[in-house]
Amino acid sequence: MSRKGTLYIDETDAFTEWGVFVTQGGYSDLVKWPDMKNVESVDWPEYDGIEPDLLNPVLEPKTSVSVSLACSAYDGLDNFLSFLKGSAYHDWYFKEVGMTARLRMVRMRSLEIVRTLAVFSLELALDADYSDTDSGEGLTPYQPVASYLTFDGSRLAFNNNLLVFYVYDDLLKPSGAVHVSSFGLLLDSVDVSEYSVMPIEDFSNEWNKQPEVKSRLSVSSAATSGQWYDGDGDVKYAERDASLPLFLRARGPVEFWESWLKLLNVMIQSGGRTITYNGITRKCYYKSVAINDFAVFNDHSCWLKFTLRVCLYEGD
Repeated sequence: MSRKGTLYIDETDAFTEWGVFVTQGGYSDLVKWPDMKNVESVDWPEYDGIEPDLLNPVLEPKTSVSVSLACSAYDGLDNFLSFLKGSAYHDWYFKEVGMTARLRMVRMRSLEIVRTLAVFSLELALDADYSDTDSGEGLTPYQPVASYLTFDGSRLAFNNNLLVFYVYDDLLKPSGAVHVSSFGLLLDSVDVSEYSVMPIEDFSNEWNKQPEVKSRLSVSSAATSGQWYDGDGDVKYAERDASLPLFLRARGPVEFWESWLKLLNVMIQSGGRTITYNGITRKCYYKSVAINDFAVFNDHSCWLKFTLRVCLYEGD
């Protein structure tokens, strides 16, 4: 696979100029959703689960990303780092995934040199950008409403007061989503294949696992052995987290971002979500996502393996 023309920094082809390119899996942190901020809740001891406040769920700020890079040219790494050192901010265009961002180098997180190949990871800061709004007042705060996601066929904008990225028509815009089988996985009664998503493996054990029992009043005295526990009445279950292994397949970056961000938009709407798997429906809310693998192929297709972590808050 040719690395030429896949990464541009300040309109300079990074591979042609310094032999620098993004490694396999190097985009994972770029595409990762922010975590959900802590959700306040009330825990009634006489009821199963918790009562979360999901009227206005908000996400943590995404202030930096780590990008895994490699350099195959002699003296390329030193020249590349000198170039980045010349200015605080640089415009990065990750053409393989159709994403642009104005980034600031913070540090080199890791470096491994094997013969003539240097593999390294850079932490890049995402600072507030005031240049992309008509009013000049900066980007609006990240809110869990559909208005922050726009798609008009040529531009897909996603902002959280720190980052805007774009997707371009020339990066393959197919009609319709990739057909995948969801194996009966539903989100708010909608088949997740609508987002080109499917389970990557069966997670029945995770889905059906029993929650922990809520603790009751107990008393332990230094004068007696053991402890006294209030065992009257039936037990109540606590809320629990569930990790769902999923897979998203798209025929190009435009389709990827459209599916990936539409899924996020649904997950962070006000009110709890319902997820149905193998005929069992549970109420939940989004907590975080882990990117296990993100690959872009020669035909522009994108494969994303990720783990969606949700809180099953009804204690069932």
